[in-house]
Amino acid sequence: MSRRHELRVNYRNQSTFVLGDFRKVAGLCWAAACVLSLCNGWIGIAHGQVEIVQPHVAMGVEFRLIAYAESEASARHAIRLASLEIDAADRVLSDYKSDSELSQLMQRARVGEWQDISPRMWTALRRSLELSRATHGAFDITIGPASRLWRGAIRRHRLPNAAHITAMQPRVGFQKLELSPEGSQPQVRLLQRDMQLDFGGIGKGLAADWAIAAARLEGVHGLLIDASGDIAVWGRPVPREGWRIALPTYEEIPERTFEIAEGAVATSGDWNQALLIDGQRYSHIVDPRTLWATSHSCRVTVWANDGAAADAWATALAVFPPDEALELAEITPGLEAMIVSREENSGLRVRCTKNLPGN
Repeated sequence: MSRRHELRVNYRNQSTFVLGDFRKVAGLCWAAACVLSLCNGWIGIAHGQVEIVQPHVAMGVEFRLIAYAESEASARHAIRLASLEIDAADRVLSDYKSDSELSQLMQRARVGEWQDISPRMWTALRRSLELSRATHGAFDITIGPASRLWRGAIRRHRLPNAAHITAMQPRVGFQKLELSPEGSQPQVRLLQRDMQLDFGGIGKGLAADWAIAAARLEGVHGLLIDASGDIAVWGRPVPREGWRIALPTYEEIPERTFEIAEGAVATSGDWNQALLIDGQRYSHIVDPRTLWATSHSCRVTVWANDGAAADAWATALAVFPPDEALELAEITPGLEAMIVSREENSGLRVRCTKNLPGN
């Protein structure tokens, strides 16, 4: 479920740091005893608040959890609760674990038969279906079979057989997944054979949302969850009014920074993973509606109200041609986006929604 990006965040008050950079910030004095090893995180006190930064490995990637609180006990408790939620998401949504709930569901599911699932899985599926409808099918967790096919094609540097793609189409489509009504026994049923669910485009965002919801405790003033480059925040790191986010830079495109006190930022794109055959470019991003890889080259950064939405919309907007993606982002409430595309014979072009901070 890994998808590493170059989002950066200022979580140290004065300077913007690359996530994962544990250097001491200029202007703040940290006692040597308060700076711990990377494996244990670190703790510091500034402006009357305790700040704890803790790495956490789950879902095949490294998370970093940051809490600002009135006391060390409050900050540590928040980090612990956030970590438990991320681990729970890993146990439910990850497809690389044979004993995860998702893997077990895929093994036992039969066409048209209702399967009991956990409340957490039901919630994840419902949110995924909501975002599939909102994105007109450009985000779809039933994309699993096609994602695997194209990943293999890129590794082998060989275009998939068109007949295989056509034969796969009945297995993909969010309309072929049904959930039991809210308030009833959590259940799901799959309406086609050999379907494969893939939470790679939303799982880290869901984990971050659940982590923040659990850690918003009395005495905790700010939280940041860095899900391997996708960022969700709540509150503020005193003395600032919010968390300073630096959007990715691209060659001649200057860095853009802004502060948010709540919400999430995620990036998706295809510049580093693509297949070039007979002059035609095929990215690793697959359009769930056609099951063909996209041919345009772009990177999309999204700011949304929550991690799941940011994660899914970043994936979905990367499916659309840049102009269509911008139009859709403009009319979607609670969504802002920056789309950087590589135009033929003209280099990079930046498109931003009108209300993107920093515009």
